[in-house]
Amino acid sequence: MNRKLATLILTLSATLGVTSLKAAEANANIPFNFHAGSETMPAGKYRISNPVESNKTLFSLSAASGPTRFIGAQNQGQANPEASKLTFACYQGECSLVKIELPGSDVSYSLKASDKRSLGMASMISVRLTH
Repeated sequence: MNRKLATLILTLSATLGVTSLKAAEANANIPFNFHAGSETMPAGKYRISNPVESNKTLFSLSAASGPTRFIGAQNQGQANPEASKLTFACYQGECSLVKIELPGSDVSYSLKASDKRSLGMASMISVRLTH
């Protein structure tokens, strides 16, 4: 299904006349299990990218030893292009990816944690992104 979604995105981009498919991308070593949207992801090395220049709110999350997941996010506001990171909200031993700040981007993107994981006080943990 992910392959079909990627094919659809690339086809739509070509159809709409998008000439640049330059992806913003970075690597992260996430030392804990986490949730990204509705998916549960294991700890490990990941590559996160914005695969289609025209759609800044679609991201791919690829594990070194697993499939690629596509996640949607909303424009949250300004970010420091020099301080790229992923931010997680952790509550009672469960962490959810809640913010993406890619290298060179002056915009941050937010993901909604599921209701179960967003109740109560959460600890915020940032994981630095590298090229």
